[in-house]
Amino acid sequence: IILARIKYEVNIEVFTNKILNKIDKNEAITIEEIKDLIFCKMMNFIRNPFSIEKCLNIFGSLSTVSPTDTHALREFRKIKKENIHVSPDVLAQLNITEDKYIQWLKMIFNFFSVKMPTGYLGEEIIDAILDIDKKRIYVGIHTYDQEICLLSDRSFVDYGPALPNNFFCFAFNLNKNTFLSFMIFENTLENIKLFCPEMAPVIDDRNLTIDVMSLLPPRIELVVSKNNIEALRGYNTQVVYQCHNHFFSASTSFLLNN
Repeated sequence: IILARIKYEVNIEVFTNKILNKIDKNEAITIEEIKDLIFCKMMNFIRNPFSIEKCLNIFGSLSTVSPTDTHALREFRKIKKENIHVSPDVLAQLNITEDKYIQWLKMIFNFFSVKMPTGYLGEEIIDAILDIDKKRIYVGIHTYDQEICLLSDRSFVDYGPALPNNFFCFAFNLNKNTFLSFMIFENTLENIKLFCPEMAPVIDDRNLTIDVMSLLPPRIELVVSKNNIEALRGYNTQVVYQCHNHFFSASTSFLLNN
C-alpha cells in the first residue's frame, strides 16, 4: 500500500497539473496520462470510508481473493475482527456493519498490495476498465475561469443511475475550477444505440450486423470544455445530493440546478 501511495498519491498534483498545463497549451494528452490520473482518483475513492458501500458494490469480490505470495497472505490473514477493533460509533457514522468494514479492508489490501506480472492488482484492474480494445471511453475535463467546482466528502459523483445499467460513469473534482468525468461502456451495437438514440433507427433500418463494428471501433475520446455552465450545475448538484454528510467549496457562491 505504501508503494502504491508513493507512485500515485504523492504525484496526484503532478498528474493533474500536467494535464491542465497541456490543456492550456493545447497539447496532446496521452492515454497513459489519463489512466494515471483516473487511477489516482479511483484510489482516493476506494480508500474513502464514506464510500465503502459503493466500493464493495464495484470491487467487493477482491475481498474474497487470497494472495499467493507467502508474506502477503500472512498479512492478509491478519485482517479479521479479532485483530481489528472498530468502535460502534464509527460504524454508525459510516452507516456500515463491522463485517463490511473488514471486507473493505481486505479489498484495499488486495487492490494496492498484491503484485502482478505487470504491476499491482489494482493497476491491472484499472487497465481492464480502461481497455480501449473492447470499450468506448469518453473522458471530459471541464474547466472554468471563475465558477467553483464542489468537492464531495465521498470524493466522487456517480452519474451511472441516469445511464443504462451496463454504463459506468464517475466524476471527480480536480481543483476548485475543474472537474473530470469519464464514461465507459462495452463497444456493442446495442450500447451505441443506447448512447446515441438518434443512430438507432439507422442501425435497425439497415439491419446492421457485427461486421459493421469495424466502422465503429473501440476508442478513448477526450473532450475539453470551458465554462460549460450546464455541466457544472449538474455536477455540483450531484455533489450536494450524493455526499455522505458534507461537501466543500472554495467560495460561498457556487452554481446548482434550480
